[in-house]
Amino acid sequence: MDTPPRVGLALGTNLHYGREVLLGIFDFVRQNRPWQYVTGNLKWNFPPGARLSAVIGMVGTGPLLQKLKRNGVPVINVSERQQGVGTVRVLPDNVEAGRQAASYFIDKQFTNFAFTGAEDYAFSRMRLLGFEERLRSCGFSCHVQNFGRGKWPINSMDPLPEIGEWIQALPIPCAIFAYSDNHARRVLNECLRLGIRVPEEIAVLGCDNDVIDCELSPTPISSVALPLRRIGFEAARMVELHVSGGVLPTEALRLPPSGIVTRRSTDIIAVQDQSLARAVGYISAHAAEPINVSNVAKASGASRRYLERRFKTLLGRTPHEEILRVRVGLVKRHLSETQLPMTKIAESSGFTNSKMMCSAFARDTGMTPTEFRRKIHSKTEVPVTQLPAKKSADEAARLPSHARGKSSKPSSRNLR
Repeated sequence: MDTPPRVGLALGTNLHYGREVLLGIFDFVRQNRPWQYVTGNLKWNFPPGARLSAVIGMVGTGPLLQKLKRNGVPVINVSERQQGVGTVRVLPDNVEAGRQAASYFIDKQFTNFAFTGAEDYAFSRMRLLGFEERLRSCGFSCHVQNFGRGKWPINSMDPLPEIGEWIQALPIPCAIFAYSDNHARRVLNECLRLGIRVPEEIAVLGCDNDVIDCELSPTPISSVALPLRRIGFEAARMVELHVSGGVLPTEALRLPPSGIVTRRSTDIIAVQDQSLARAVGYISAHAAEPINVSNVAKASGASRRYLERRFKTLLGRTPHEEILRVRVGLVKRHLSETQLPMTKIAESSGFTNSKMMCSAFARDTGMTPTEFRRKIHSKTEVPVTQLPAKKSADEAARLPSHARGKSSKPSSRNLR
């Protein structure tokens, strides 16, 4: 029997990001063959005599990277920090995360948009780039507040006057995309302190879908879900490719977000018609259940005829089309994040059967669920993100920051 690979894991398990990537690595190993793991203090020190096949980790341009290079150990980097240095980079498509955040808010009929991020971090700059790019393509602009080096409170509940002052100057209603869930939580703390209504006046969307941060917030945070387990799975596959003598890719493998999880912080549609807003909120909350247009009309407090007319006028689609749109979004998440069979996905997404699901999915995306899953999961079909002016996603990470406003130091939770 072949000797199992001896793989170093330089991942912080105190972070949601690191834990999810680890679980993806373990998924791959369980489906293939056992590995020997080297953990402990590997993140900072190269163990003497450790004959490693490879290292998977969140690695920057520090002593660990130099020691691994001197010892000829390939590094599979899953961190955007310092532009994802390493032999191979398996990363989330952070630019696409920004684009999807903008599309999400535009679809909710917002016309005022803002971004708050950390200019020192490449992944924050990339998320802003995608957010602004998508807004510009639809004729919108974006208010930006970036935080750089300086004072940053240790306690997450401490007020941040800089954020509060910035929020108070925004036009209302406004949709804010925060570069991380942790930072979205700070924004929502400031809204609570200032008496700003969420999501009626300010809607807040985070990124990473860290359930702990999202649920600890005074208002549960909606978030762009990244395919972190899939990143771990693909990183593990790179190790096996190396061990078997295969050629490792030189371009970063970037995996697109798996969807947006809606919670209370964005559970609104920016229209004056309250019946329509209630209807859209009801669909968002109950699309996975066997609901129909009559259920939606009853929940909205309006007649079915009135509701259908207002949907078509203000949203450009019918209530039934909105139900299908939300359900297709649920299907996309299941296809991206799980290996569930189509019958189970249909059942979990509110469809009566897989045939109906496939029909609705094809109308929405132009491909079958199986083709979508193959595209998401296949290495050869996940392209490096292309940016305006032919800039790659990695070049985007090195673009000048969009610093506007007062300076503060980003949380250590986001050093990745």
